[in-house]
Amino acid sequence: MAPRSTQSIAVFERQGIRRIWADGRWWFAIVDVVNVLTASPNAHTY
Repeated sequence: MAPRSTQSIAVFERQGIRRIWADGRWWFAIVDVVNVLTASPNAHTY
């Protein structure tokens, strides 16, 4: 049976962080986390 995944948006400091439920745990988009923590206009530079 193929693994099931669930996509969702987590809200932190009123900003969205993309996440997906896979293999029994949440995986977060690190560029979204960096953007929230640094308030950088271009989080990709980190």
